[in-house]
Amino acid sequence: MSRWHFWVSRLASLSGSQFAWQAVAAYTYLWQFTGYQIGATIGFRALGVNYSSSASPDAVGINETLHGPIIGASFRF
Repeated sequence: MSRWHFWVSRLASLSGSQFAWQAVAAYTYLWQFTGYQIGATIGFRALGVNYSSSASPDAVGINETLHGPIIGASFRF
């Protein structure tokens, strides 16, 4: 089994006046420790949202894209 894993994930959602998406690219390193598998992950994530409360000209809405680094850990037993 390889210890290094590169993975990419994407998601998009559309519902009425709402649209959201995300994209993730990350590396994970796995190792065994006394019968348990431990993983450490580092990567980059982008998340976008486009929302409007109604179609009228005075509607309240948001259109943002957030992005930045991610870190994580996993434990399998």
